[in-house]
Amino acid sequence: IFESLPDKLKAEIAIHVHFEILQQVQIFKECEAGLLEELVLKLKPQVFSPGDYVCRKGDIGKEMYFIKHGRLEVVGDDGHTILATLTDGGYFGEISVLNLGGSGN
Repeated sequence: IFESLPDKLKAEIAIHVHFEILQQVQIFKECEAGLLEELVLKLKPQVFSPGDYVCRKGDIGKEMYFIKHGRLEVVGDDGHTILATLTDGGYFGEISVLNLGGSGN
């Protein structure tokens, strides 16, 4: 149903739903509302199930992730040791966003 809505309405819904989470991220706190709205429109919702891997050690980061609902565990190389837990409002991958459009270093 969402996909059948006019683009303008989809944009307004996305801004309403996701704007607040971007405002909580330190690197975005000083950004103007217009920039945050543009970023919101570029977000692509993804759903992961328990046991799914979002990324693995050594992967080249090209995306930033926000945890809207749920819990994400950062596990050690053994796949069992929990190094960190991120919950609602958490995020990771911000360094990959800062490297976008760079020289590839």
